[in-house]
Amino acid sequence: MTALEVRRIRFGLLALLVVAAVAFLLIKVIGGDDDSSSSDEGAPVGLSESELVDKAGSFSHVAYWVGPQQGTDEYELTETPDGRIYVRYLTGGAGVGDDSPNFLTVGTYAFPDAKKGLRTAESANQLKSVDSGPRYSVADGLSGNNVYVVFDDQPDLQVEVFSPQPGEARDLVDSGALKPIA
Repeated sequence: MTALEVRRIRFGLLALLVVAAVAFLLIKVIGGDDDSSSSDEGAPVGLSESELVDKAGSFSHVAYWVGPQQGTDEYELTETPDGRIYVRYLTGGAGVGDDSPNFLTVGTYAFPDAKKGLRTAESANQLKSVDSGPRYSVADGLSGNNVYVVFDDQPDLQVEVFSPQPGEARDLVDSGALKPIA
């Protein structure tokens, strides 16, 4: 192979690399995919009650809430890539993304055989005793601020209700307020 042929091959490879790099950059800048799971996946969004209810049909699984609550200014919805769905009840003019733990929150988690998970956590002293009712099993968290629920008709979902007010989460569950968003 002559020196001229070697240079042509090198030039061709270099040109190919430049074209590939430019194409890659164009795709990144223009956003060549329509996948909604971009860099903001899992970012919280603020919604009105009707927007939250409308959005519920697009979730990967059923999500729960405790219905409208007095004093709620906005509902903060967070959907994570691994299937967790959180609804926070923002009050007092708090903005979406507020990192304080001062808000009623309902999390719904995909969790295979969730009732067994409650029993396992109870055995490991991570939860207070698990009570089973006619429609669901419930366990109080150790802090008194959260409750974990598994509904009999949704055995692969675990629902957590958190309230900054001790005992309120359990009261909401016992009152029947916990229900699918619909």
